[in-house]
Amino acid sequence: MTIGAVERHVQGADEEHTPLDGDGFLDGAAASMTLAGDLAGRPGSFVLLAPGGVGKSVVLDGLRRREDGLEVDLVGLRGADIGRTIGAAIACGKPIYLDSLDEALLTEPALVRLVNRAMSGPGTDGVRWRLACRPSAWTSSFVDGVKNFERLRLLPMTRDAARRLLACIEVDEGFLDVLAAAGRSRLSASLLHFIAAARQWQETGRLPGQRADALESEVQRLLAEREELRQPLRTGADMRRRTAGRLAVFAAFGGVGRFAFRTGAGQTAVAIAELPTVPEPDRPDVTIGREVYAEVLGSALFDTAPRDTVAFRHQEYVDYLAAKYVVDRAPTRSQVAALLGLTDGVLPRSMQGAPVEVSVQRREGFLDGCGRVRGGSRTPVAVHQSSYPLRPPRYSAGKDTYPLIVDVPGRIEPFNFG
Repeated sequence: MTIGAVERHVQGADEEHTPLDGDGFLDGAAASMTLAGDLAGRPGSFVLLAPGGVGKSVVLDGLRRREDGLEVDLVGLRGADIGRTIGAAIACGKPIYLDSLDEALLTEPALVRLVNRAMSGPGTDGVRWRLACRPSAWTSSFVDGVKNFERLRLLPMTRDAARRLLACIEVDEGFLDVLAAAGRSRLSASLLHFIAAARQWQETGRLPGQRADALESEVQRLLAEREELRQPLRTGADMRRRTAGRLAVFAAFGGVGRFAFRTGAGQTAVAIAELPTVPEPDRPDVTIGREVYAEVLGSALFDTAPRDTVAFRHQEYVDYLAAKYVVDRAPTRSQVAALLGLTDGVLPRSMQGAPVEVSVQRREGFLDGCGRVRGGSRTPVAVHQSSYPLRPPRYSAGKDTYPLIVDVPGRIEPFNFG
């Protein structure tokens, strides 16, 4: 049994809801999903979108074997060679597999135009295209003029799939119970990181670190995942980590759920060009430019979102990173109350997650006495003694102003991009 034999599911990239069970594994009974294996033999075309390490190539390779498709490796090709290579594949009459488009972009900046020309030219109407790409590199311009084309998102594993994967790598299935008890079943979204954690647990008998340590370790690993590509990251690990915290503040406190690599992505997303370049307070000589944002948003910390955008791959990363960003600047009680939008001591119901995380990281009853949630219930500020089970919805304050603490510790500077 190989890792490729572990069944996965896909969903339309514009679907807002990912059905999960109580422990965070994919609910395999949900009607909105499709077995990845059922894509073999399908008459239309599709692109599989997911961050690095999730398992796109594994799924695509399995599909190619099932329907006797033809793999076309574009990585390293330039100019006219791309059109010639794809044209030769079209002549074979088989489904054509174009994997790792994001990697191919590293060596050919004009890849989108060249691939589109090859895919939409004369004699291509009946071709079945199977593409895979990171959401950060994908644009619908790849497939302008291509008929019957779908954008699909690779979903987390079901519990059964995770159990089969553990059997493949010879790890006891008790690992699943350990993950669920620790509230870390979100690892089922990433084949690479699930395997790494399982093997570490098999060797040491424990998961890496406590919750905060584990989250930090996961964030650092996800941010660094692109380093294995042919073109290494140009931004230092410290700056990538700071930038991730800044983006999380936008998501947690500014209602920015999605980010776009290009302008014109719609009113619900913020493009890289709109993000502030103001330096961090302890690094006044270093501006955070577009290339830094692009590397962070292009990392495995972000996942596919509707309409060619990306979003943090899990709300827990948003809450942790945003709270860490705030707490590290040592704001006063009144300043954080202003940031969280407290009105007469009442906290908006949709703002539970990040405020609780702030309280957890400060190791004090920060919201005690002023942290009533709208509707009457209290925010569980003593949750640092528990596993922190909250999964709140995102704050919906609109995108006219994004509060961001960047000036000096304890000072909030709003950026207005409206």
